[in-house]
Amino acid sequence: MSAKTDSKMKGEHSDLPAGWEIARLVDVAEIVMGQSPPSSTYNQEGVGFPFFQGKAEFGKLYPTPKVYCSQPKKIAQKDAVLLSVRAPVGPVNLAPSVCSIGRGLAAIHPLGEMPPKFFLYFFRNYASKLAKQATGTTFKAISKKTVENIPVVLPPLNEQRRIVAKIEELFSELDAGVAALEQARAQLKRYRQALLKAAFEGRLTADWRQAHAGELEPADALLARIRAEREARWQEQLAAWEEAVRAWEAAGKPGKKPRKPRKPKELPPLTEEER
Repeated sequence: MSAKTDSKMKGEHSDLPAGWEIARLVDVAEIVMGQSPPSSTYNQEGVGFPFFQGKAEFGKLYPTPKVYCSQPKKIAQKDAVLLSVRAPVGPVNLAPSVCSIGRGLAAIHPLGEMPPKFFLYFFRNYASKLAKQATGTTFKAISKKTVENIPVVLPPLNEQRRIVAKIEELFSELDAGVAALEQARAQLKRYRQALLKAAFEGRLTADWRQAHAGELEPADALLARIRAEREARWQEQLAAWEEAVRAWEAAGKPGKKPRKPRKPKELPPLTEEER
């Protein structure tokens, strides 16, 4: 990296705490760019090493093996940061074990005793900036040079560990909060259903009915009124049909005869429970 670039990096992070530094990724980690082996070496029987090609296998923290490779081209060590460098650029996971990586990934092995999770969380914070550096028309990707020159914020080693511990403590609290919200959402759904059930079983307005017992229309009277309204409505439809038939006959009966409205079915009497 040129002195000009190095100066620019430091200038962009001039407000860092005392003792913190900025370094190029290549100076603080071993970087292995992935390379896909021949497809003839792939298998799903667990022969060889787990083979990860890109973000498709990523999980919350570790990728899930779907394919194995008996003759890997490029290897990532356990707990290496697996960085997606191609379609899309930026997502990260940790290698669950020694594994083979394809060209969609780069493996980042922090030097010395620096905790891999510090780099994992650094990249999750840096992902959107890294994605903006991607080039290509069909598939966006970043080069090895771009990966090498990523500016990494480096606190002292002990503080790196404290940062990781604090992030995971707070993330655990957030996860617990999300779980509580999901549980509350499920309880609200059940409550809504119970409320609707109570409404149509009469329990929701039981107190009101008791307070207005003398004002309520008896169920038999309500049923009789409904029957009368249905009959009146049918008589209106029947009169309109008869008028339409007369007009149809007067016009020489073109097309189909207007359809006679169907008389509504008789409502059954109320049961003892419904009265």
